[in-house]
Amino acid sequence: KFSNIVVVDEHDDLLQEERSPTWHARDVAIERSSRVGARCILLSPIASLSARKWAGDRRVIDSQGQWPEVLIVDRNNDEQWSRSLISSELIAELRDKSRRAVCVLNSKGRARLTACGSCRNILRCEKCDAALNQTDKTTLDCPRCGESRPVICQVCGSSSCAVLKPGVARLREELEAAANRSVFEVTAATETVNERCNVFVGTEAVLHRVQNADTVVFLDIDSELLAPRYRANEIVATLVVHAARLVGRSTQSPRILLQTHTPDNAFLIGLKIGDLSQYFVSDEARRSLLKFPPFGSIAQVSGKGTKAFLDSLNESLEFSAVVQTMNKDTENGLIRAENWQQLSDVLLSAKRPAKSRLTFHVDPPRV
Repeated sequence: KFSNIVVVDEHDDLLQEERSPTWHARDVAIERSSRVGARCILLSPIASLSARKWAGDRRVIDSQGQWPEVLIVDRNNDEQWSRSLISSELIAELRDKSRRAVCVLNSKGRARLTACGSCRNILRCEKCDAALNQTDKTTLDCPRCGESRPVICQVCGSSSCAVLKPGVARLREELEAAANRSVFEVTAATETVNERCNVFVGTEAVLHRVQNADTVVFLDIDSELLAPRYRANEIVATLVVHAARLVGRSTQSPRILLQTHTPDNAFLIGLKIGDLSQYFVSDEARRSLLKFPPFGSIAQVSGKGTKAFLDSLNESLEFSAVVQTMNKDTENGLIRAENWQQLSDVLLSAKRPAKSRLTFHVDPPRV
């Protein structure tokens, strides 16, 4: 028997089991502590919405630790805003040879960003704030919540679009030219890092491989922030926490640079001013409206027969009143319900199409 359970960094994706059946260490700790009457303590620099909803008013804020300076770099002001990841602010940071810099760019799972060709505003869903995809000349679709709308910029009303295509193939060479010093590239496969080097670039693995830095630059934070995943902001929060700890030991004005085309994003503004309260309110309202966890439950469906299965749920009087479905393509889709129990009952009772091979992931972390 135990009296306390402490979950450190409850927000971190490493505590989530992505294989089916999916589970999170935070949820297991909460359930186990409630069964034996123990106390559960969740620790996090940026608490997840699930943790905040569970805790309610039972929150203690430790104001002793200081965050590094967070700067928002507005990419819309750059002349090569749609073709390059090198900004004037980044060049200035890299050319300061007294500072050690780490540049982060996740090449996998990047959101394909479409901007207004007139005012350069990123075309985003008005309902869930995800980046929109242009499916044809007249329609924009949201890959996160399934909403559609005409190809019109919500800021200036223009119907002209531009797909952002920043060059990443020769990124290390571009950074070396900008910094006028050598740049070491880090990936998940990198085993040893040249610690004599003072400029690094790589995927999020670079945040774990390099021992210390003065500056961390997220070259394209929008690719994570506006991704179709409903937990996109929380995934970005995990990256920012890792970056803050990496520069935390620096004695030379530690800072984090966030390069973005959406400088008005509530989460980014909250990081900059050191107050996420407004973001927490808007994030909770959005998820509650869309019935995303923890205000509802979703299941990812994949495999042969997915479309036929989801169509049968929509056509059924018994199930259509309980769940909502969304087809991403013929072999991938989502089912959404008010809670886990309703979702489980539907998945247990619904008839599978003949010769189908379906896989279900309930509340997957990266949808």
